[in-house]
Amino acid sequence: MHHLAIVMSAPLVLSVSGCCCMGLPTGGAAPPPPAATAAASGSDALADLRSHLSAGESYGDGPGAAAVADHIRSRVSDYADGVAVRVMPGDPTRVVALVQCTDLADVDMGDRRGLVQLVVESVASDVPNADIGVAIQGQFLFGAGGLQRRGELGPRTWVGSTVSVADVQALFTPAAPGVGVAAVPPPVAPPAFLAPNADVVAELNELCGDTFCEGEYDYRFTTLTCDAALCTLAFEARQGATAPAETATVGFPAAGLRDSEGEPSEHLFETVGAALSTWEQSHARVRRRGR
Repeated sequence: MHHLAIVMSAPLVLSVSGCCCMGLPTGGAAPPPPAATAAASGSDALADLRSHLSAGESYGDGPGAAAVADHIRSRVSDYADGVAVRVMPGDPTRVVALVQCTDLADVDMGDRRGLVQLVVESVASDVPNADIGVAIQGQFLFGAGGLQRRGELGPRTWVGSTVSVADVQALFTPAAPGVGVAAVPPPVAPPAFLAPNADVVAELNELCGDTFCEGEYDYRFTTLTCDAALCTLAFEARQGATAPAETATVGFPAAGLRDSEGEPSEHLFETVGAALSTWEQSHARVRRRGR
């Protein structure tokens, strides 16, 4: 199996021995080399864990990591050729899971997001209240990733023909010696009535019983954030009143979000319905393969 080599440049150390500069003694010892940067150590750690991705095998490093890796492989066996997991105890515990999926190029973007979420859910069930990073590698490159910090409702995911996993890489390095990367608490969300597009979210929830919630899932919409091109709707979904809630997001074009008077557009509900339908179909496929 081929892996990309990550080459780090050695740090440049300038000696002041024999310097004739004003105020500097001559013949003194050279200063110690600078400590490795967080980016460098995170990159090295990612490369090391990546070297353990082997077809048909699972690898674990750290307390309980082998069991976590085996659990992931059992849930995504139709996708995963290999799994490597590192568990780093702390406050909070940090977990990085790498998944080898040789046929990732044949997996559409929606299923990639579902795959990332399934891996995060698997890790969270084994290591509660952890910071979790996931990266999915295709034949050579990473094509999907996700990050869920302790206390967050669901993972932030990113997909593409090739993606940066810098956020996952950062989990290898604590913010300070002996302090977990989440020593600074995650930002607190503003009150719902101050959140962007809170009126749209409220209307979606109000109409859900007669629209989106008539199907297999009951939805509770939480946030709607938009830029110039794309809106992202976050929600919780349940299959029945007693089933655990699943957290996810769907995206759709920002154009047409509001009508000329600034009210939620009547076309918005058709757009959201289509996005949720696509999510349900993708989620069902991933669930079937993960059983």
